Amino acid sequence: MLHSVQTAVNKVSGSIPDEFFFTTPSLINVSFFGNAITGTLPVSIGSLTQLSILDLENNRLTGPLFTPGLFKLTNTLNKLWVSFNEFEDEIPPTISQFSLLENLWAAENKLQGTLPTELGMLNSLSKYLHS
Repeated sequence: MLHSVQTAVNKVSGSIPDEFFFTTPSLINVSFFGNAITGTLPVSIGSLTQLSILDLENNRLTGPLFTPGLFKLTNTLNKLWVSFNEFEDEIPPTISQFSLLENLWAAENKLQGTLPTELGMLNSLSKYLHS
């Protein structure tokens, strides 16, 4: 059973096919850091019911970050590293549903709006980076 996919600092390009996450539901760690991945976060990300670490930093991902698919990971996700992309949305008040989130790194995107006060309800959150 596949538990980890790490392609950090390579030349992987193109979008993440929706089928990829549907066919690898046992993943705990996904690291696509430092590639040239484009497109949006696939809806199928929500099928990774054990995902603890999602590292998509330093790519060219666009669109909303806080999608219904991502919100299916509220009981498993510890680390969400998405800095240096082009995600465009707000950090919603429902961020407080990510009860196990320890790290949220979202710097250098196109996120807008104000930080929700609910961010302070994340008792596990120890590192937060947003610009």
